[in-house]
Amino acid sequence: MPDPIPAEAVQAVEAVLAALPELVREVRRARGLSLRAAGDQAGCGFNTLSRVERGMDCSLSSTLAILRWITRNQEKTMPDQPNPYRERAYLVAHLAAQYFSAITYNDPNEPDWPVIYIETPAGQLSWHLSPDDLDLFDHVLRVTPDSITWDGHSTEEKYQRLAKLTAKATDA
Repeated sequence: MPDPIPAEAVQAVEAVLAALPELVREVRRARGLSLRAAGDQAGCGFNTLSRVERGMDCSLSSTLAILRWITRNQEKTMPDQPNPYRERAYLVAHLAAQYFSAITYNDPNEPDWPVIYIETPAGQLSWHLSPDDLDLFDHVLRVTPDSITWDGHSTEEKYQRLAKLTAKATDA
């Protein structure tokens, strides 16, 4: 029979598991990742990562994969540094104040991340928003998923449309 596990070891594991939901959320947000992207990096599904963030149980193998993901590349998690996605959100919020815009949850690949649609004279612009950044978008209309649709623009087309808007603004 193996030696009994010391009570201190059990308490340490319990403490790690109790802290895991908040730790996962903080690391994911600090790295600027969606649940799907973080789940891919950790080697578990985004549904598993979502359950962990909500304090629900998951398998031992998933827990170990998540703990390895947290400890891997810790230099990428720099809470004292500005989050580039938060900085982008400030700019998008300003742009959304200039043109008609609406927010909805209509991307089946990222169901927990809202999408902002901004209708400009150069065409539609859209971005996924981190749920953590929604406080910057209180001025933007919330709509049902079927009331606004993506016009199919690519990221490159979005940047071309932004360039047109910039050129028009600087021509004056």
